[in-house]
Amino acid sequence: DLITFSTLIKGFCALGDLKKAFALAKELKSRGLQCDEIMYNSLLEGCVHIGALRSGLVVFKDMLDARVAPSNVTFSILVKLYANAGR
Repeated sequence: DLITFSTLIKGFCALGDLKKAFALAKELKSRGLQCDEIMYNSLLEGCVHIGALRSGLVVFKDMLDARVAPSNVTFSILVKLYANAGR
């Protein structure tokens, strides 16, 4: 169920365990479900949390490829991601 996946992904991202968060996102997609904006934002926040600029950019590209429209929240997370990377 999408809500369960979303909650687990957000929790792993808050803990800085992106490996598990990305594995869950992959599992979700393998079950025919699609990540929504909230889930992508959680993954991006996880990238901010550990300073993973490249992973964050991959997440953002995946979001755009999936035709999920980024919101103002998404863009503010991207600003934090770049700021943490010193760019």
